[in-house]
Amino acid sequence: MRESLFLIALLIPLSLTGQVKFDTTASGLPYVIFTENNTKKIHLRDVIIFNFKQVTESGELLYSTYQDSLALKIQITPPQHITDLMEFLLLLHEKDSAMVKIPSDTIFEGYEEFRPPSIPKGSPLLFFVKIEKVQTMDELLTETLERMERLRKEEIEKTARFLAKSDLKPIFTASGLGYVVVKRTERIKPAVGDTVLVNFMARTLDGRFIESNRPEEMRPEVPGIGGGELKFTAGKGEVIRGWDEGILLMTEGSIFKFIIPSKLAFGMEGSGEAIPPFTTILLEVELVKIIPAGKARARRGQVVREIKENWDREK
Repeated sequence: MRESLFLIALLIPLSLTGQVKFDTTASGLPYVIFTENNTKKIHLRDVIIFNFKQVTESGELLYSTYQDSLALKIQITPPQHITDLMEFLLLLHEKDSAMVKIPSDTIFEGYEEFRPPSIPKGSPLLFFVKIEKVQTMDELLTETLERMERLRKEEIEKTARFLAKSDLKPIFTASGLGYVVVKRTERIKPAVGDTVLVNFMARTLDGRFIESNRPEEMRPEVPGIGGGELKFTAGKGEVIRGWDEGILLMTEGSIFKFIIPSKLAFGMEGSGEAIPPFTTILLEVELVKIIPAGKARARRGQVVREIKENWDREK
């Protein structure tokens, strides 16, 4: 059913498209609506989701969004050029299936060296489209806010279920960061600006591996950082907010488990496929070493002096 437009259209021999009754846009582009619906009409600034196929006049398929199961989502803007399809799309309604002919010469103007042999000069390209959804900006904003609120509630519920089933009894800070002391020490705590060296392993609450610097925790499909302890400056935003806050609670040599809500991690955007939006992260951290800020600066100054002395000796 999803490809009904194209099944219908391609049953019409493309060599006989001259027999199809075409209308024309204001700029003269031939188009035909195969299945016209009395539904929501497309207007300027609306956001639409649509599928399309790009076909040569001889019937060769050049591209299809169905191949990747990836419908396009765009905002309708004032037409700037006949190749942007805006003039054509503004004629359609939600669920319409239609086709428009675009002169290939306008597409390859100034780029003739990229024209394939299957698209001769003077021939049109046929764009078959199926309008899946039409929304105003207000409707889109409302839908987005509702989806975000639903995901936020689901995150809270998932965390509650995880804690109910686990043996962890975290302490929560005012920001919402949860932490459990796995190994306690009586050594120094890092201050903002200190350099810290850590071992870590991150997972989602359902146990899915995210990242680690420990060789034994590596996954072939999700490489870790590797190369020894991770080094970063405490409290300076070099890691996610929850980790930046949590590292200041630790002491040198200690091991903590942190439950980091999405608002202190990767938020509503997430981070690639591994971390969807509104994902709480379970992070285990061993604070191996603290290099106080003054010592770190002194060490950097010593390294610079040693490099300069080596240069001077080589002159």
